Amino acid sequence: MSDFSVSTRYQAVDKMSGTFNKMKKSASGFGSVLKGVLGAQVIMRGVQMLGQGISAAANEFIAFDDAIVGATARFKDLTIGTQETADRMLELKKAARDVAAGTQFSAAEAAEGLNFFAKAGFTSTEAMEALVIQTDLATVAGMDLATTSDITSDLLSSLGKNSQDSAVKMKNLADMSRSLGLATNMANVDLVDLFESLKVAGPIATAAGEDMNQLVAITAALGGAGIKGSMAATAMKNAYTRLAAPTDKVSDALSQVGLSTNDFIDASGDMKSMVTIMGMLGKATADLGNAQQLQIFSDIFGKQAVAGATNMSKSLADIDLIMRQLEGDKKLKDIADEIRKGLGMRLKILKSSLLETGFKFIDVFETKLSKGLDKVIEMSGALNNFLEANKAIINSGVDKFFNVLKMAFDFLRPVVVAVANGWRDLMTSMQNTGAFDKLKNTFMGLVEQLTPLRNTFIDMFNTLKNFLIDSGIANLAVAIFGQMAAQIKLLAGAFRFLWQIAKPIISVIGTIISPIVTLMTKMIELQSKIPSGIGGLLSKGADFFGGNTTSEQISNTNFTAPNETEMSVQRQISENNTRNEQVVSINDNTSDRFSIYAPGADVKTLGYSGGMY
Repeated sequence: MSDFSVSTRYQAVDKMSGTFNKMKKSASGFGSVLKGVLGAQVIMRGVQMLGQGISAAANEFIAFDDAIVGATARFKDLTIGTQETADRMLELKKAARDVAAGTQFSAAEAAEGLNFFAKAGFTSTEAMEALVIQTDLATVAGMDLATTSDITSDLLSSLGKNSQDSAVKMKNLADMSRSLGLATNMANVDLVDLFESLKVAGPIATAAGEDMNQLVAITAALGGAGIKGSMAATAMKNAYTRLAAPTDKVSDALSQVGLSTNDFIDASGDMKSMVTIMGMLGKATADLGNAQQLQIFSDIFGKQAVAGATNMSKSLADIDLIMRQLEGDKKLKDIADEIRKGLGMRLKILKSSLLETGFKFIDVFETKLSKGLDKVIEMSGALNNFLEANKAIINSGVDKFFNVLKMAFDFLRPVVVAVANGWRDLMTSMQNTGAFDKLKNTFMGLVEQLTPLRNTFIDMFNTLKNFLIDSGIANLAVAIFGQMAAQIKLLAGAFRFLWQIAKPIISVIGTIISPIVTLMTKMIELQSKIPSGIGGLLSKGADFFGGNTTSEQISNTNFTAPNETEMSVQRQISENNTRNEQVVSINDNTSDRFSIYAPGADVKTLGYSGGMY
């Protein structure tokens, strides 16, 4: 590397060092600035989380609104389209949101609970009262509100508690929910297990006069012994039916242990409770061996139900314990409130409460948003009607468009062929005259001379890059732009939503009009420019690369010499016909010398004086 290029490089670096020193001094104040930026970052993160929360609340609100509207349409005491129904819908919404504000269940889940009660034939008033009862049962049973409401509304009919009297019906629902909740809390059985057993055995046991608590206690005790679901249902169903209408085989088995079906009937003519009957059978078979006991129970209850019946007779103590709890004064709400004190449950309650806060925010825009959606739907319908009414015109326009497109292709085909042939001829001419080699040699010489300047810029860039990294500016910029990008993304999401609404309308209009206008404009421009363009291109290519190149005079080119570098430069290019090469000499203060040789090029002379070429 020459002294000239070294000097220029060091002067450039020295120019940058002053700026860097100022920046390093300013960096001492970055501590306070960084604190402010971090504070802003926290705020921006909060705004971002708020946006995510509003998005989640919006999705939840849509599910909630759909469930409420569906439930309102199903309640038998409401007439669609009346003011009374509109007012009652507001009450239903409030009931669901009140549940969400104080429990772990969301408003959408509460609305689904109302929906199941509507399907079960509850009135809207009964459903709102029932919803409050179900929140405690669902909490104790560890189930979602919709499934719990579905189960209890079905069991109310299965157990014969679905009274026409609304007050009695609600009391029966509360009592049944309490019994089911306490049973799941005491035995190894869940609400679904109880439901699968009681929906089959319940109607038969109820017809036999069995008490609801007694039936729930038996089902829970069997579940604790591993007899659950359909297996427990079969055992209880066979127990009631085979004892109520015994076959000869059943009567013979009872007589073997000194009993008859009359022993199972009380003074009023009703069947005694199954617990009492099982106690009598247990005492009557106590002195028998295991094999004999099993045979007696199999003959009485059938082979499919023998396991359940045997366990029932041996679980009388468990049944009695559960019965005493069911007939006690323990409240289901107290258990539910205690369960809600857990950390995980409190987090769910917090989430539900925050969603309710989001609902309040959405309430402000609900009316306007509904009207806006109605307008969009109306516009979409009008557009569909327009397209249907003008189908023939549109089809005709499409046909014409493709005809024009075909004409354009037919017009452009010979033009494209002509351009391709001209380009091929030009490339062949350049190859034959050695133009490619001339361009290559000239370019390589230029690259060699620019290499020192390139190295200088690389060093400057690395110095700047290292400073930005070491001072922390780079990391700070990444953090700031990251937050900006996040907010832009959020804003873009909003615009994207609006665009999705407007896009179908704009697309239809643009699809019909834009291609025709663009095509015709391009055809006019192309038709006017192609002939002169091709001619000029071929003419210049032939003149330049035909081998008869003439010298050009270079003069009056402005150039400002660097102020920091004092040098006397004399550039001289002299004619050398015998050598047929171009020599460029640059003389600086140290008498170093640069030369560029470009064989085959014309030779020209250019001088430097007073800072101007």
